[in-house]
Amino acid sequence: VGTGSGILSIIAHRYGASQLYAIDIAKDAIKTARSNLRINQCLPARVKAISFDEFSVKKQFDFIAANLFTEDLIRLKNKLIAYLRPGKYLAVSGIYRDNYAGFRKRFTDRRIKCLRVLVQKNWYALLFTRRNLPPIQKDSFVTA
Repeated sequence: VGTGSGILSIIAHRYGASQLYAIDIAKDAIKTARSNLRINQCLPARVKAISFDEFSVKKQFDFIAANLFTEDLIRLKNKLIAYLRPGKYLAVSGIYRDNYAGFRKRFTDRRIKCLRVLVQKNWYALLFTRRNLPPIQKDSFVTA
């Protein structure tokens, strides 16, 4: 999500990914990604200029890499988690130092667990895993 040049898709392919979806809202980025995927023999890949808001498939993924603005990551949190298969991984990046504390506060969710935080210069990237939790049933709560 936010494929840019396609480098993360190329890496995923090299590590054994059998299906690749690469999306970005920028048509120029998609053109570059297609070219780089072809050069690196990573096709067939589903490469499309589309926003993640509009993206829709009936499947879950083993690994999702989302390199987006902090506010977009927060806004799309539920959709990112919904597309992630339980026990698998979500990597998010593009979080500037000044936005990190707010991101962590607003990107919390019982369905995911943060495994690792990487910092390079003023930028943060985080790796999460989706927990295998049963759904909450509304009638299972008691309030006093």
